[in-house]
Amino acid sequence: MRKLPAHPLSSIRPSRPTPAKESTLIIKKAWERYVAEVPPDQNEITRTSFSLLRRGEMPSISQVANTLGRSRSEIESLLMQMADTGSVTVEKGRITGVGGLSST
Repeated sequence: MRKLPAHPLSSIRPSRPTPAKESTLIIKKAWERYVAEVPPDQNEITRTSFSLLRRGEMPSISQVANTLGRSRSEIESLLMQMADTGSVTVEKGRITGVGGLSST
């Protein structure tokens, strides 16, 4: 029986991601798992606060409430719940840490 030649692309193996890309993928997957487990109201606060912290701001509770179109007392209540689980840090009315990102 005659053996067929190997397909020219059969020797090409998929490349592995670089360590930096691998780390980025791991962080992204962890963030997606974290966000999937967070209730929708808290998810909104997390995303908004995270975005502001990334820009170098320490958002106030009022700023987050205004951005989300919610009352300050509602956001404050949700932040207290989030602080109890360690998912946010609030100091003197400002969000200083959320979702693993901190201003300090």
